[in-house]
Amino acid sequence: RWTDQRCSFHKGKPISANTERALKMIAIIDYGAGNIKRLQFALTKKGMESYLTTDPNEIANSDAIILPGVGAFQDAMKTLDQKGLIDILKHEANNGKPIL
Repeated sequence: RWTDQRCSFHKGKPISANTERALKMIAIIDYGAGNIKRLQFALTKKGMESYLTTDPNEIANSDAIILPGVGAFQDAMKTLDQKGLIDILKHEANNGKPIL
Protein backbone atom coordinates (compact mmCIF):
# COMPACT_ATOMS: atom_id res chain seq x y z
CA ARG A 1 0.00 0.00 0.00
CA TRP A 2 1.43 3.37 -0.99
CA THR A 3 1.19 6.45 1.18
CA ASP A 4 -0.21 9.78 0.06
CA GLN A 5 1.87 10.25 -3.08
CA ARG A 6 1.70 14.03 -2.90
CA CYS A 7 3.95 14.01 0.17
CA SER A 8 5.88 10.75 0.20
CA PHE A 9 8.54 10.46 -2.49
CA HIS A 10 12.15 9.34 -2.58
CA LYS A 11 14.19 9.63 -5.79
CA GLY A 12 11.01 10.40 -7.73
CA LYS A 13 9.19 7.26 -6.56
CA PRO A 14 6.55 6.94 -3.84
CA ILE A 15 7.77 5.40 -0.61
CA SER A 16 5.89 2.67 1.20
CA ALA A 17 4.08 3.13 4.50
CA ASN A 18 6.79 1.01 6.18
CA THR A 19 9.51 3.29 4.84
CA GLU A 20 7.59 6.36 5.96
CA ARG A 21 7.38 4.93 9.49
CA ALA A 22 11.15 4.27 9.39
CA LEU A 23 11.77 7.99 8.87
CA LYS A 24 11.71 8.73 12.57
CA MET A 25 13.47 12.07 12.44
CA ILE A 26 13.51 14.46 9.53
CA ALA A 27 15.95 17.37 9.46
CA ILE A 28 14.53 20.50 7.83
CA ILE A 29 17.41 22.72 6.75
CA ASP A 30 16.76 26.19 8.16
CA TYR A 31 18.70 28.59 5.95
CA GLY A 32 16.17 31.41 6.09
CA ALA A 33 14.07 30.56 3.05
CA GLY A 34 10.40 29.72 2.77
CA ASN A 35 7.69 29.03 5.30
CA ILE A 36 9.38 26.13 7.03
CA LYS A 37 7.18 26.28 10.12
CA ARG A 38 4.22 25.40 7.87
CA LEU A 39 6.24 22.54 6.39
CA GLN A 40 7.04 21.26 9.86
CA PHE A 41 3.35 21.49 10.81
CA ALA A 42 2.40 19.44 7.71
CA LEU A 43 4.90 16.73 8.65
CA THR A 44 3.52 16.64 12.19
CA LYS A 45 0.00 16.22 10.80
CA LYS A 46 1.31 13.21 8.81
CA GLY A 47 2.68 11.75 12.06
CA MET A 48 6.34 12.47 11.27
CA GLU A 49 8.79 14.10 13.66
CA SER A 50 11.03 16.84 12.35
CA TYR A 51 13.29 19.61 13.55
CA LEU A 52 14.73 22.78 12.08
CA THR A 53 18.51 22.81 11.94
CA THR A 54 21.72 24.15 10.46
CA ASP A 55 23.87 21.79 12.53
CA PRO A 56 25.86 19.29 10.39
CA ASN A 57 25.79 16.69 13.20
CA GLU A 58 21.99 16.86 13.46
CA ILE A 59 21.75 16.57 9.68
CA ALA A 60 24.05 13.52 9.71
CA ASN A 61 22.00 11.87 12.47
CA SER A 62 18.63 12.40 10.79
CA ASP A 63 16.74 9.72 8.86
CA ALA A 64 15.87 12.09 6.00
CA ILE A 65 16.50 15.68 4.97
CA ILE A 66 14.23 18.35 3.59
CA LEU A 67 15.97 21.23 1.87
CA PRO A 68 13.20 23.79 1.32
CA GLY A 69 13.32 25.82 -1.85
CA VAL A 70 11.77 29.10 -2.87
CA GLY A 71 12.85 29.32 -6.50
CA ALA A 72 16.00 31.38 -5.88
CA PHE A 73 18.53 28.58 -6.26
CA GLN A 74 21.63 30.76 -6.55
CA ASP A 75 20.78 32.67 -3.37
CA ALA A 76 19.97 29.42 -1.57
CA MET A 77 23.31 27.87 -2.54
CA LYS A 78 25.16 30.99 -1.38
CA THR A 79 23.44 30.85 2.01
CA LEU A 80 24.03 27.10 2.39
CA ASP A 81 27.70 27.68 1.59
CA GLN A 82 27.94 30.52 4.14
CA LYS A 83 26.45 28.22 6.79
CA GLY A 84 28.92 25.45 5.91
CA LEU A 85 26.21 22.98 4.91
CA ILE A 86 27.23 22.04 1.35
CA ASP A 87 29.66 19.27 2.34
CA ILE A 88 27.32 17.52 4.79
CA LEU A 89 24.44 17.65 2.31
CA LYS A 90 26.62 16.15 -0.44
CA HIS A 91 27.92 13.50 1.95
CA GLU A 92 24.45 12.45 3.08
CA ALA A 93 23.10 12.41 -0.50
CA ASN A 94 26.03 10.25 -1.64
CA ASN A 95 25.29 7.85 1.23
CA GLY A 96 21.70 7.41 0.06
CA LYS A 97 19.88 9.46 2.67
CA PRO A 98 16.49 10.61 1.34
CA ILE A 99 16.58 14.32 0.53
CA LEU A 100 13.59 16.30 -0.60
